[in-house]
Amino acid sequence: MDDGGAAGRDDGDVTVEAVSVERPEVAERGVTDAVGYFRQASDLSVCLPALLTAVGWHGAPREMAEAMPHMVDNLDLSGLRNVMVNLGFRSSSYPTRLDQVDPRLLPCLFVPQGSGAKVIVSSEKGVLTAFDSDTLTVERIENPSSERGEALVFSSEDLDVKQREQKRFSHRLFGRFKGLLVFVFILSVISAVLALSPPLFVMGVFNSVLPTADLELEVLLIAGVLIAIMLDWTLRKLKAGILGHVAARTEYILGNSVFQRILGLPAQSIERVSVGEQVARIRDLEALRDFFLGPLSLLIYDLPAIVIYVLLLGIMNPTMLIVIVAAAALYTLLGAISYGPQRQSQARASRLTAERSKFLSETLSKLPTLRIAGASHKWLERFRDLSGRATYAEWRSRRIGERIASVAGLIGVFTAVGALTVTVLGAMSGAGSAGAVMATMMIIWRLTGPLHNGFMSIGTLVRVASSMRQIDNLMKLKVERDASTRQTIRPESYGSVTFSRVSFRYSMDSDPALLGVTFSVEPGQVVAIAGSNGSGKSTLLKLLVRTYSPQAGSIRIDNVDIRQLTPADLRAQISYMPQRCEIFYGTVAQNLRLVEPTASDEELEWAAQMAGLLDDILALPEGWSTRISDTRADQLPNGFRQRLSLARAYLRTAPIMLLDEPGNGLDDASDRAFMQAVQGLRGRSTVFIVSHRPSHMRLADVCIYLDRGGIRAMGPFEDIKKTIFSGIK
Repeated sequence: MDDGGAAGRDDGDVTVEAVSVERPEVAERGVTDAVGYFRQASDLSVCLPALLTAVGWHGAPREMAEAMPHMVDNLDLSGLRNVMVNLGFRSSSYPTRLDQVDPRLLPCLFVPQGSGAKVIVSSEKGVLTAFDSDTLTVERIENPSSERGEALVFSSEDLDVKQREQKRFSHRLFGRFKGLLVFVFILSVISAVLALSPPLFVMGVFNSVLPTADLELEVLLIAGVLIAIMLDWTLRKLKAGILGHVAARTEYILGNSVFQRILGLPAQSIERVSVGEQVARIRDLEALRDFFLGPLSLLIYDLPAIVIYVLLLGIMNPTMLIVIVAAAALYTLLGAISYGPQRQSQARASRLTAERSKFLSETLSKLPTLRIAGASHKWLERFRDLSGRATYAEWRSRRIGERIASVAGLIGVFTAVGALTVTVLGAMSGAGSAGAVMATMMIIWRLTGPLHNGFMSIGTLVRVASSMRQIDNLMKLKVERDASTRQTIRPESYGSVTFSRVSFRYSMDSDPALLGVTFSVEPGQVVAIAGSNGSGKSTLLKLLVRTYSPQAGSIRIDNVDIRQLTPADLRAQISYMPQRCEIFYGTVAQNLRLVEPTASDEELEWAAQMAGLLDDILALPEGWSTRISDTRADQLPNGFRQRLSLARAYLRTAPIMLLDEPGNGLDDASDRAFMQAVQGLRGRSTVFIVSHRPSHMRLADVCIYLDRGGIRAMGPFEDIKKTIFSGIK
């Protein structure tokens, strides 16, 4: 039934019988139920309950359900460590033997190489107390074997330290790999020394082998240089592997941290920026990966080689230092001149590329509408103009970079020519030799290479600096649920709601969406909210669930201002059905459990039956296990999506239920099922229904009619229905 049609007519007296809303009796989940989240039991999933008990975790079942990996059949070691991280425990591992586990690190998880994992709880005089996943019992191991394995130690995260660390996230990110980076730096020093072997070999050949025709010395020199080259190759390969690992880990940690932070931001901080622009910004942060693998990292790790080369050249020919200082001055001058233009060109190219991505994202999401409206040609013209400006900006940025590279290369050539001239003059005056000339040229080319790479990576340096600033600014933003905030144990909520002079506007230059709204609702009442489009109906519900915060006034639940509650505490008391049913990739059961992760199969069936959806689900090819996603959501009937959203609302046990336009897309049978469910919920939950349908408003104990953000009428439907109908018309 369409809202527009229902708004202007009276449905007459409709008798609706209440249905039973008694939930199936299901035992509350505890730590021991952690194994049930996986289809296939493994030794690690079996050990998880014992491990959580041993480390002293006392969280709620919902927290444990939310910490579990998504859509996996069994739990591996990586998944277990991620679960523990989600529950607030850091992990560290070290190889050991069962009989050598350090008692100071207990409790720990011991993963042997040839048998099932064990949770070692304590050790007393060499006797271990452990849970064995093979026997599913707690045993006393009096004579531990020498079996080798990996011990994982879990410790609770220090929330204060974590909060301080996030203020300097980029520094902490690099600090995680300080040991590896120092090791790479040491490898670079050794590699730089070994890289001198070819120039020294050439100098030795020209100075010692050729004049004396000493073949034995030639063989020794060849053997030595080959050994040095092989060692240098081995060290470079090891260094590349370490840097690749650091880059991959950085990208992984950065991506997860940024995504987690974005999920915690208030809705007002996110909705001001389009989805396409947000995705483009996240992709820009990947420039940090280039810091470890691009030319900039090579320059940083070649600094020891530069110092060694300069010292060697100074020893061979002190006059060479003048050429090197002059070259360094020219490179520095080039960098100072080129930094500003390149930064501006890259910023412009990045901005226009983000606008193009935003336009593409908007176009693809609304492509059917564009085709129906016949606006494809106009949209193509807009894209051609936007794409042209973005491409031109990228071309200009690349052109500036190429010019810088060409000038840097020219400086390198002049440096080599100057070095050759100085060395030859020294050799002619008797201050050097032919071997020194050859060695000097080889070292000079090795010296100018890193400097040239440095100017080639100026653009990367600009992007890395910009990305680091963005990351630090993002991590400093206030999130809805702070790291130091714990979900509190509060008294039972009854569901009374009070609005006191509440006012709200979406932006400073817009009209108020709500203005001075004041009303009170008793626990268990059914409240219908009506009004024309833009009158503030949905906004009222979003303020109650604290998607937004009012600029004036207060909202109280059970006489407690919702600003005193954490978002988690508040939303645990509210079941909210938005206007649009969002579908996520996963099974039908997983989409329902999105709001109640601990719900049993019986509770899912009960909620689906309440929404009139159970028969439709069972008729699907794989029933509850049928996979659906937002990309295929348009293939699902609108009524199915709407009833799925209603089932989510019913599934969550809450004293307050908010239903935004629940009648959209429902046929007569589904609408009757909905009204029966509301009758059954009366007295159990405080129900707010945004609807234009007279049949829905008749169910309500109180009707609130909004007009331009204010309450125009409030009371029983029969008393104010003339005002409602005249206003909606």
